[in-house]
Amino acid sequence: MCLRDSFGILRAVLLAGGALFGVFGALLAYALVSASAEKKRREIGVLKALGAKNRDVYRIFLAECAFVGACVFLLAMAAALYVVYGVFGAYTVEGVALMQIGVLQTAVLLVFGFGLPVGMGALCVRAILRWSPAEIVLSRRERGRFMKKQKGVR
Repeated sequence: MCLRDSFGILRAVLLAGGALFGVFGALLAYALVSASAEKKRREIGVLKALGAKNRDVYRIFLAECAFVGACVFLLAMAAALYVVYGVFGAYTVEGVALMQIGVLQTAVLLVFGFGLPVGMGALCVRAILRWSPAEIVLSRRERGRFMKKQKGVR
């Protein structure tokens, strides 16, 4: 087996691992953002009841998601730099470094680290903002009873 074949296998394994961690990260980001949205549901309902427009509430929540996303991106970039240049920096084959961080890797980290939390936050808040302020403030159980009463009234 030649060196090129070894790099091909290593590349396939790292790509599969990266895809797996990407999917896991997306699910984790969705869980984090939806839990945050659920915690802030009452605040969103109060803001809407006080007359805040959906656009204003949307901006507030997306700013928070953007801050979290920026922190995640910076931490991921620092970890990637440490692993690539700190751990694998000494490993070279015939003067060629085994790993490097380039524009593509930075773009992937930016999409998954920053774009994913912002996108998931947009989806979660959008779903909450469809309800009336009274429905937003209620717990899930209370909301179910409220919806049944509304259907019975109509």
